[in-house]
Amino acid sequence: MLSNLISNALKFTPPGGEVRVSLKPQPDRIDLIVEDTGRGISPDHLPHIFDRFYQVPDSDVNVERGLGLGLSFVSWIAKAHGGSVEVMSELNKGSRFTVSLPAPQEKPEPGPLTVQALGSGQPRMNEL
Repeated sequence: MLSNLISNALKFTPPGGEVRVSLKPQPDRIDLIVEDTGRGISPDHLPHIFDRFYQVPDSDVNVERGLGLGLSFVSWIAKAHGGSVEVMSELNKGSRFTVSLPAPQEKPEPGPLTVQALGSGQPRMNEL
C-alpha cells in the first residue's frame, strides 16, 4: 500500500518537486499521509481513481503506464484493515492521499505467573 502511494507520487512529481510521507496519530486512528507537489488529478477523475483498471488519461508519453490497479489495491488494503483512504488533489499543485487505520488497542499486561502442584510433589508453572 505504502509502496504504491510513494511510487505514484514520485512518478507524477516533476524533478525539483517534493514528496512527503508522514504519520499522524489521532485518538482512535493513525493517519498515513503521502503528499506531493506533482501535476495533480482533475476533479472529473477523482471519483474513479480507486476503481479497478481505471487510469487517468495522460497526454505525457514519457510517463510509464500501469494497469490501473494500484490505487484499487490501496483502497482494498485499507478497508481490509478496518480503515479508509481519501484523496485531495488540485491540478498543477499536487495530491494528498490520507490512509486512516484504526489505532492499535493496547495489549493487556500478562497476569502473574501461577504455580500448580502436581501429584508428583513437584510444582510446575502454568504456561502463559
